[in-house]
Amino acid sequence: PKITNEMVSKFSGHFTFKLNGPCPKCALYLDQHCDGVECLCGGSEERSYQKEMIVPWDLCKDIYKKMTLEANREL
Repeated sequence: PKITNEMVSKFSGHFTFKLNGPCPKCALYLDQHCDGVECLCGGSEERSYQKEMIVPWDLCKDIYKKMTLEANREL
């Protein structure tokens, strides 16, 4: 099936995942304020934070194409 512009607008930004990462300020062991380095963990004990990432639409299309190719091979 053809992927239409309506499908793109309906599902763009629909697929997300959370990425755990170290706080850049805490990872650098900065105790004082440093320009350009933001504390993202809010001083939590874990010294990490979660960032929500959106799966790019181009990657979604590539995955869909590979799945349809595989499905057609099985037929």
